[in-house]
Parts: sequence; C-alpha cells; structure tokens
Amino acid sequence: MFSADFDRSQHTLKSRLWGVFLGSLVMIAIPLAVVNPNTMTVTLPCLLLALVISSYFRGGLGNLRPSFGAVSTSAAVFLGYGMLSALWAERPVTALAWPLLSAVTAVCCGIAVRNFLAEPRRNILHIGEGVWVGMLIGLIYLALEISSHQWIKLSLFNYLHLGPDDLKPRDHFTWDGVRITRIDASDLTKNIAPIPSLIWASLLAIKGTLRPRTSTFVMLATLALAAWVVGISENETAKVAFAGGAFIFLVATLRKHWSERLLQMGWVIACLAIVPISLAAYRANLHNAAFVQPSLQHRFIMWNRTAEEALKSPVLGIGAGMTYWKYDASHELHENEKYPRNLRDVHNSYLQIWYELGVIGATLLCLFGLAIIQRFKTLPDKIAPFAHATFVSIAATIGSTWGMWRPWFVCTFAFATVLFAIAIRSMIRRDGTPGLPAPLD
Repeated sequence: MFSADFDRSQHTLKSRLWGVFLGSLVMIAIPLAVVNPNTMTVTLPCLLLALVISSYFRGGLGNLRPSFGAVSTSAAVFLGYGMLSALWAERPVTALAWPLLSAVTAVCCGIAVRNFLAEPRRNILHIGEGVWVGMLIGLIYLALEISSHQWIKLSLFNYLHLGPDDLKPRDHFTWDGVRITRIDASDLTKNIAPIPSLIWASLLAIKGTLRPRTSTFVMLATLALAAWVVGISENETAKVAFAGGAFIFLVATLRKHWSERLLQMGWVIACLAIVPISLAAYRANLHNAAFVQPSLQHRFIMWNRTAEEALKSPVLGIGAGMTYWKYDASHELHENEKYPRNLRDVHNSYLQIWYELGVIGATLLCLFGLAIIQRFKTLPDKIAPFAHATFVSIAATIGSTWGMWRPWFVCTFAFATVLFAIAIRSMIRRDGTPGLPAPLD
C-alpha cells in the first residue's frame, strides 16, 4: 500500500524502508494487543527500540532528548509523588516500584511520540496505514472469535494439549476429559478492553492516509465493526467507554468549546468527587437495585468499601500499590451485600488514587488531566474530536475496570498516545511544519 500523495518514482522503496519497517511493527503490535493485552508490555519497548535504532542510522538521536511542557511536568509531579509515598507505605519497595514503572513507560511514550512526529510524510503514510490495518485485523479476529464461540482459541488450546493447570481462570473453561469443549464468553472481556482507547487514533489515521472518498467509507466500516464487536461482547465498561467517546466526538464536531467544557467538568468530578459519589450510591441501595446490572452492583459494593477506607487516611493515603495487598482474600459476604467487597483490583482508578495517595494524589491527577485537555485546544478542529473521544474513552475505562498500576493497563494508554501521535502526523501534509521536531532523513 502507498498513498497517492507521492509517486513511487520520486519516493522509491529504498527511501521509504524505515516507514515500511516501523509501520509493519505497529501493524503487528495492535492485533497482538487485542489477542492478548499483556503483550503491550513487550511490544511497546520493542517499538521504542526500533525507533531508537532507526533514529541512530538517520542522525535523529536528538529527538531522544526529553521535551518538557505542562503535560509532561504534571505527569512527572504526579508519579514523583507516587514514588514519594514509599516513605509511609507498609511495603516501601512496592510503593516505589509501581509509579517508577509507570514513569519509565511515560518516558518511553514521550520519546516515541517525539520520534513519530519527526517522521517525514513518505514514511508516516506507511506507519499510519499500519495503525488502521492492524486495528482492522484485530477487530476481524474478535468478530470471528465472538461469532464462533472462540473456535480459534479453543482449537489452538486443544492442539497444544493445554490442561486445567495451564489456563486461568479455570471457571472460564469446560472440559471433557483432556479436551476443552467450551470457553466462556467472559474470557474475551480483557481482549475487548483496548478497543475504545485505540479506535479513535485508528480512524484518524485512516483519514490522514487515504483519499477523502475512500477514507470516509473505510472509517465508517471500521467504526461500525468496532461498535458491533464491543456491543456484542460482555465487557460493559468497554461499551460505556465506546459510547462516551462517540458522544463527545459528536459534541466536539458540532461545538468544540462545549466539548472542552464537558471534558474539564467531567474530569474534575471524577478525580475530586468520586469518594462522596461512591458513598452516596451505596447509601441509595443501588447495589441491591433490580434495575442495576449485577457487575455494577458488585462495583458499588467495592467502591463503597474503598471510599470508606480512603477516608481513614484522606491526605496522604496508604502508599502507591498498597491496594493490592490490603484486601481480604476470604471473599466473606457482609450484611445486605450479595457480592464480596474486597477484590485485588478496585475497578476504579480514581478511587484507588484517593485510597493510596489521598487528596494530594487525586489533585495532582486532576491537574495532569486538565493539562492534557488544555493541550487539546491547540489542535485543529478536524483533529480535536478524535482527541476528545480518546480522552473520554480512557477516562471511562480507568473509572470502571482493573487497577491503576497494572503494567498492561498503563501500556494500553501509552500505546494509545503513541498511535494518536502517528495519526496526527499523518494529517499534516507538509514536512517541516512549525511545532514539529525537525524531520528525519
């Protein structure tokens, strides 16, 4: 594939080899992230290594220097405070390690963004095509798995003769002797999780690499496929994140300043008001309400418990990552509660920050998000809706699933940022545009 923006005689394959190489890596990394999100902890460093090597051979190592602005500074302060919490945490090494790992991921993300923005257009077209082709491959895989009751995975596991001790969680698998006969649909929940965060960068990359008429058709087809895959899955958080992203995309398309206000207001409420909201929802008996989905009922119970614990150390918190150690593994049911209140993951990163880092950490997280929203104001109107949708999808995802510091979880959002940088660069037609790093040879 190669866009009609350049003719092949002027830009030979030799001049585009780095673009083909990097684009191929991106195209492979995205389906792998869908097949198994844990792979992002490997593919993201591999992608960074490939960028460093390509920069070395093209004389672009200067792009490896850190660039400090409001977003990077606020992220550094937030993660720095998380590492500082090791001073009062029960497990200092753990409290230091989780934010440190996230900080390393953030630095890698920043380097990758800076390097991709420096790619000349002849290369970024290939890399951008790698983004949306990889997303299409991942969506098609999920569509086939869901519609065939995970025939691909079932056949592979049986071919490899995997037993009950090799597969977790065990209750997702039904056995007939030594063969797996059925895999529960909920086993795909984690596979669906990255879709809402990555889809908007993929759509923007389509717009930036294809001709207008073709791009509109491919964008609509990709969006429809993603909506169908998420819609028929059992990942309710992904459905909310996808729908929220689509809503804010429409608002930003019609009135960009309305969307910016909604982002600011929603982010402040999520970061600073989540504790009273969680306590009020529990006292309104929503955890037993018949109209509330069972998984959400369970979340109301967990969130109430976490909010109550957060109020015991409201200023400093108990230390980063301590949530994973301060929980009751017995799963004992409390009065008037149908589900255990203690799980290893809080399933709400805003509450987890309150619990672990207190009001100081929640405020720093709030400022980090507001800095990102402020940065969106510099984006052109044709790009801003995609950025707003990505932000909302990520904000919704961290508000209702898994835990703040899990490596694959952090890498998902770093990967989304990198892909969005690729998509933005694909929308810029001229090399050497002001505001971009100097283009690589």
